[in-house]
Amino acid sequence: MVKFLKPNKAVVILQGRYAGRKAVIVRSFDDGTRDRPYGHCLVAGLSKYPRKVIRKDSAKKQAKKSRVKCFIKLVNYNHIMPTRYTLDVDLKDVVTADCLQSKDKKVTAAKETKSRFEERFKTGKNRWFFTKLRCNAYFVVFDYDQPLHQSPEVHVVRYTEADPKRRRQRRCRLDPSPVVITLDWSCL
Repeated sequence: MVKFLKPNKAVVILQGRYAGRKAVIVRSFDDGTRDRPYGHCLVAGLSKYPRKVIRKDSAKKQAKKSRVKCFIKLVNYNHIMPTRYTLDVDLKDVVTADCLQSKDKKVTAAKETKSRFEERFKTGKNRWFFTKLRCNAYFVVFDYDQPLHQSPEVHVVRYTEADPKRRRQRRCRLDPSPVVITLDWSCL
């Protein structure tokens, strides 16, 4: 089997506290370890994205808006989604598996990761990585209290994946004609 989850690959976290956040694979453990006997990887990602900078902002405000907040985590392969992007940030010397053992090491590694991500952001490269994930998925749920031929109630629910904890819902009544639902994953 081809191993495509390699270091510097950009991924999207699917489960847990950082669901919907982008991260970079630092090291992969395909065969697992004694503590974690399954395929997993060490990732460093963005828990807080930089905000939009406009021309009239002062230098101080631009520096404040360009800040990021990082996280370091061991993640199961089932809980990440690889993307086609790679990020050329060298984090191997900073982020290691043993830096997660103590709080002090993790904090210093996160600070160094933050400074390297901010440097990369200021160069203007890898713009996709430093923007929030914006995907819309539409799901159709039928109301089975009524038979389908008697104008069923169709609920179209719109989830904004950029903030999975705060989901917006829109309900509308549609005619009983066939409904075509498309999943828009073009931003990946």
